[in-house]
Amino acid sequence: MNIEQECMRAATFAAEGSLDLAAKIYREILKQQPDHLDAQVGIAGLVLHMGQTGVASRMIQRIMMQYPEEPQGFMLYGLLREKTDLASAISLMQEAVNRAPGNSTALFHLARLLYQHAKQTQNPPYSAIEVLTQAYLTSPRDPAILHLRATMNNEMGYVQQAVQGFREALRSHPHHLPSYLGLLDIATQEGKMTETLNLLQEAYEQCGAHPTLTSREICYHALQGEWLAAAQAAKHLVTSMPETAQAQMQLGITSLMNGDIETAEKALCKTHELDPNNWEALFLLGQLYKQTDKTELAAQCLWESHLRAVERWQPPNELGLVHLQTENYEEALSCFSLAMQCDPAQTVPLFNLALTHFKHGNHESSRTLCEHILQREETSFTTQKSAEILLQQL
Repeated sequence: MNIEQECMRAATFAAEGSLDLAAKIYREILKQQPDHLDAQVGIAGLVLHMGQTGVASRMIQRIMMQYPEEPQGFMLYGLLREKTDLASAISLMQEAVNRAPGNSTALFHLARLLYQHAKQTQNPPYSAIEVLTQAYLTSPRDPAILHLRATMNNEMGYVQQAVQGFREALRSHPHHLPSYLGLLDIATQEGKMTETLNLLQEAYEQCGAHPTLTSREICYHALQGEWLAAAQAAKHLVTSMPETAQAQMQLGITSLMNGDIETAEKALCKTHELDPNNWEALFLLGQLYKQTDKTELAAQCLWESHLRAVERWQPPNELGLVHLQTENYEEALSCFSLAMQCDPAQTVPLFNLALTHFKHGNHESSRTLCEHILQREETSFTTQKSAEILLQQL
């Protein structure tokens, strides 16, 4: 085994998003040379990227103790501190750059962190651009650097330059998934659905089946109202990621919209099992049970959904509709009032209050609420028309 070539191959896999392949190569290298610096740095970076901060922290400490003068330890430590202390992360990354001014990876991460700081403080990203330019001059074919430059251009409104940047990254590394995602985002934002679908197909051909691409495919079918195709794509996603709440959630939503109640119920129940704090899964289950006249189950799910997201107006509003459906007017009024407390700007629960008063025979309160709805500027067209129709019946 040529260790240096294998390290380069692993780094290429990591840059293209093939993290499992990269990790496998790094592990093989460390079996032969347990203290190999680049392999230790590579696998620590992958572990950190996958969110295993405790394991990554121990790896980074070991690297810094073994190689106290090497910049890689400071670079990894900066990445570790990124989410908890951005200023400290920037200082550590600057130290890595000071120790190795020509290290394009350290320059890339410093530019990325500086850009984050500029966005947080709403300042122009001049420092980030300067450092990123140094990184580009050091390694002009690095896909991560090209991707970051394109992303910054896109976020600053230079869309054409962003497209060119993503394409430049793909010319250097045809399997670079993040660049395809950047192009897909731009095409979607511009409403170019044909171009979006062509790009998606190109990404599949170059990068192979990938959960992120499948999630995008689901989204694009949904945007076009193609719920059957979206549900089929969601089933493929669940096959590749059966124990992932996000995949189960997407299958639940698309199946519900496609009218496949049985599949939707199973997927949403699985979502709740995998992520008990997910209020949306319980909310959708509540809607599903409401549609199928299982009112007790609907009420239970919607109340549990509310407890997990007390700031959301949708669960108590939907629970109010369940009580309205069963002519439990007092409970309905209580739920719609609670929805209004969650978000006073919403006019949907306000109209539902008016409707409940009307059905309960309290026409004067219903009239007052309808007139109030029609005076509010934020009232949607649908709610406005509903209030007008209700007023005509009073």
